[in-house]
Amino acid sequence: MARRRIYFLNNWKKTAGIKLTAVPYKSAGDSVRAVIAGEVQLSFSPAITVMPFYESKKIKMLALTGAERSAVVPKVPTLKESGIPFVAYGWLGVCAGSGTPDNIIKLLNQKVVQAVSSPEYQTFIRNSGSIPSSSTPAEFLSVINDSVAQAAPIIEEFGLKID
Repeated sequence: MARRRIYFLNNWKKTAGIKLTAVPYKSAGDSVRAVIAGEVQLSFSPAITVMPFYESKKIKMLALTGAERSAVVPKVPTLKESGIPFVAYGWLGVCAGSGTPDNIIKLLNQKVVQAVSSPEYQTFIRNSGSIPSSSTPAEFLSVINDSVAQAAPIIEEFGLKID
């Protein structure tokens, strides 16, 4: 976790010309609460964590990391619009052990697709500023592989290693 944070902060210095100091928190929620308390000046957190605090006017969103503005918060610009060439997406996925039988993987995927397709989930995720979607196991593997490919040059540039 610390090495990832170091890359992120170094990347901001390189990309935006600003120096940031890492302040570790156990969760995104803790870091947002630290902003509210005045312990830190900003937090990079997922939309789903930030939205309740934004809606209650306890924090101000400065920018989003997506390529386009969110329909949920259309007044909040993207970093790209703000002159910082940084676009990033987060994703969530459901994984199983490598020895899990194919029929179980298929059943799990069907249940996940069913849950993601539900009106309740769709509304909740959209209202949180995120985009609900599901995929096949093969499509999800492609997302993981793409993420690894995007991270590889960063890992090499900063010499990152798992402790």
